[in-house]
Amino acid sequence: MADRGLEIYHLDVVGGDATAILVKDLAKEKETGGETIYSMLIDAGSEGSGSAYLKTYLKAHKMGPFDCIVATHYHQDHINGFQPADIKFKSFIDIGGYAHKTGEPFKNRNGIGDGADTAVFSSYKAQVQSQVEKNSAARIPIPFIEKEFKGKAEPLIHKLSDTGITLTCYCANGILADGTDVLGSQKKTKQKGISPNDVSLAMILEWGDFRYFTGGDLSGDELIKAYYDIEPHLLKYLDEGPLKGKKITVFKASHHGSEHSNKTGLLNRLSPETIVTSCNMQKQVPSPIFLERLNQYFTTNATAVAVFTNTMKVFKNDDRYSKLESIKSSIADGNVAFSGTGNEERIASNLGIKCAIIRRRMREDKYEDYPDSLVPSTKIKIIKKNGYEIVLMPRDKDEAKTIEATVKFKSYTISQSWDPKECSKEDIEDGFKALAKKMAGWIEGKNAEVGRAYIQEHYPSLIKTLDKAGDKVANLVEEMKRMFGESFVIKLVGWWGPKKSNQLTSDEKMTFYAIMVNNSYQDKFNRVADIDYRGLEDTWNRSDYREPDFSAGIKRKLGDGAPAGRGSGE
Repeated sequence: MADRGLEIYHLDVVGGDATAILVKDLAKEKETGGETIYSMLIDAGSEGSGSAYLKTYLKAHKMGPFDCIVATHYHQDHINGFQPADIKFKSFIDIGGYAHKTGEPFKNRNGIGDGADTAVFSSYKAQVQSQVEKNSAARIPIPFIEKEFKGKAEPLIHKLSDTGITLTCYCANGILADGTDVLGSQKKTKQKGISPNDVSLAMILEWGDFRYFTGGDLSGDELIKAYYDIEPHLLKYLDEGPLKGKKITVFKASHHGSEHSNKTGLLNRLSPETIVTSCNMQKQVPSPIFLERLNQYFTTNATAVAVFTNTMKVFKNDDRYSKLESIKSSIADGNVAFSGTGNEERIASNLGIKCAIIRRRMREDKYEDYPDSLVPSTKIKIIKKNGYEIVLMPRDKDEAKTIEATVKFKSYTISQSWDPKECSKEDIEDGFKALAKKMAGWIEGKNAEVGRAYIQEHYPSLIKTLDKAGDKVANLVEEMKRMFGESFVIKLVGWWGPKKSNQLTSDEKMTFYAIMVNNSYQDKFNRVADIDYRGLEDTWNRSDYREPDFSAGIKRKLGDGAPAGRGSGE
């Protein structure tokens, strides 16, 4: 009697991507949740302590060695864990572009992407080489991307043993499985550098009427500024061919929920019942634009659900908070907790969840509920869907507390030190006075509404100060001085430096950051502290956002004015 189980584990690697896929014979080893008859790992990315998390989880749940591993592309947050976690495997799928001792280099048409050939990539190649030598691991080539490929192009279909489950690659190296070189044709006209994201593998795992889409960091940049525009061409190809008349059951959001991927048209056409997003706090994804797309999607797909994996902690003044709140009813029950009310620190967090699993059981070709023995815990959350289940595994309480203590509101933290001879406290306070006079003027006369809205958005903690009785300018200066005293202190070396016991709320941190960084009234501070703007998300007081635009209305549009790169990067 055939009794098979499919389990797709979205592992917590802090900010990267790692998905373990197990196929089990549920008629055997029932006390442990079935005998694993095939195993696969798609990506082993990590950030910070992610590699250690990955290694610990795989060991605790006895995953590995794997029958096959997949590297969707060569960015750190997708391959960084293969060597540190010592991932063992029998076969591997990637886009090649390198050689190992027992084989010639697999040369592809579009290369591996600018910036991919890093120390982390060398580490990945070393692990591949190790498994080729020790485990006779074999490359599973993707013929339609090979540089000298001739003949009829067709998808790479990889069978997960004789289980009836297949993983099919429909796009790789910016090339569709029918041979269409999307990236190559765009490169001819745009002459833009290729990102490793542009060459990501896009695959569909299929078992009967169950389909799981995963596409690494596949790009879909219509303006071709940050990346190339591969996604819509893939969608058209799938829609007219392999997916004609079919839907995706579970959609793994590309690029951690970046706005440069996962367009509304893609979601609407694939029509997934579940959307899984592997978050990345460092790169601040999922982005608010992607979350708004989810909001639009759930409006017309009321039974669909969202699941957020990896560590996510979003504060109320972050653009993403309100977007997460807008889809609160569509987030899988127990996945994201919303805490804080009124004037308290409001936070959306999934830190209580360690792992999200998609699982499906088929016995004699009919779907049945999965045996409860999969996870030895009575605290798991099981959400029944049509032909599969979503399982949310809780994080160990001690680990949750540790993460909660270390995951701070960092987006607007200033960590620089400086010589007071170059920029004194008096210099900084003079800047406070000049800015306070300006701000008081913003809320006077016919422009008061616009000025107040601007302050609420960019200097949120100062609204209550402006509402206090007395001299507005004096009150503002005192509040700015208080925040400065809470943020900086004179160190033993005689320099100003960050104060470890900073007790500012997230609103106050955002406000203080806006007051200090790239502010025309704090020019001396910015020069001596050598502020580095790269990667900073919202530098509202840059020259183009130094004062409210009274001619433009009250609120900026979503995404306007944010520095290039929100949701981009590795």
